[in-house]
Amino acid sequence: MDKPLRGFARLGHTVAALTVPILAACSHHAAQIAKQPDLSSLDKVEGAKCSLASSQPLVVDWSPTRRGALESALRRGLLVVKYTGCRLEVLDHCHPAAHEAGYAYVPINPKREGHSFKTADDLYAQMPMGAAQLEGKLQSSGELRLEMNIVGRFESQVDEIKSSELEGSGCDEATHAVKAASVGAFKLFSAASANESGSVASATSGLRSSGSAEKESLSEDGNADACAKATGSDDAPPYGCAALIRLELVPIKWTVAGSVVRRDRVCPVGMIASEDGSCMPFEAESAEGASGRAGSGASAEGRFVATDETVFDTTTGLTWQRAPAPDRMTWEQGKAYCRGLVVGGTHGWRLPKKSELETLVARRPAPKIDVSMFPGTAPEPFWTFAADRESPGDAHAIDFSTGRTVSLGCGTHRSVRCVR
Repeated sequence: MDKPLRGFARLGHTVAALTVPILAACSHHAAQIAKQPDLSSLDKVEGAKCSLASSQPLVVDWSPTRRGALESALRRGLLVVKYTGCRLEVLDHCHPAAHEAGYAYVPINPKREGHSFKTADDLYAQMPMGAAQLEGKLQSSGELRLEMNIVGRFESQVDEIKSSELEGSGCDEATHAVKAASVGAFKLFSAASANESGSVASATSGLRSSGSAEKESLSEDGNADACAKATGSDDAPPYGCAALIRLELVPIKWTVAGSVVRRDRVCPVGMIASEDGSCMPFEAESAEGASGRAGSGASAEGRFVATDETVFDTTTGLTWQRAPAPDRMTWEQGKAYCRGLVVGGTHGWRLPKKSELETLVARRPAPKIDVSMFPGTAPEPFWTFAADRESPGDAHAIDFSTGRTVSLGCGTHRSVRCVR
């Protein structure tokens, strides 16, 4: 599981313009809410049959362009979606902050699988996004058939995602995350002209099925001969055998977001709270002795505990990068910088939420921050993770010259301080 998304780069498709609805970058930021998105109008909008859809929908009925767009989106990390049964909308700029690793390819013992669809309910249960378009073909033919060769899955390690973990724009509409995607080759066809005494092979896919050569192919992707080359040691699907076939979705667990400031102060690992609430080393060492060491210590009120590179906030439990990033950068660059940051051997850094960065604002002359704990902080804006919902193309920053929130163009270069 240490080779995320190897193999997607080897897909034989040209990824065209995205037709799965994807939200524009740095726009329409959604404040976190404490309830699941309202899907009560689903039956009116989609029809009651959409409620039959499973959490493992097939995507074989999608156009090559739509599947290509989904492949492209999966390359960029863990995918969050709005799934209402008959519609799946990719929320491309909403991400679980704690799950940035994305997907890794896992080979399986090759499987051949076939499905027969004889009723509309069968279609809505397995292929909900395209069922409405396929109903007419099913009615005229009496049966649709699907043949699949599956050689592996792109999997994430996510079993549960809480709404409070989501960051970015459009997150208030999130319902599911894509846990895995099965890949291989498939052919979907109408059995209207099927001649059960015959057998025919597709020249493009190699998949064989009963029926005459006059049966109508509705959708196909991948090559069965290529799939036959798959092995259990592959770190990517064989070239020509990486068509997306089925998604596995896990629901977002909607929770009430907790306050950034905790009721009880906490101390970093290796320290304990003293009687006055300040943090001191776990060993029998006085708090005064600890604060006297060069490059580390605690703030006057005992709220912050600093090392040479980090500052632990006892009121929030957050650990901050002590010095700001050496260079100013755009909003997207800032997010990437924090994701790749390693400080003191620790990973998991990110651009802070607006509410988190606001906790560092202090009532003092500019820069409005505890400069003894955060030296080198200029009185200027620092990026937060929050896009500006009211102003597409902008994102929020905290200006430490005034202590206020400002909205700035995502492409402008601003200061960055990461948190974990």
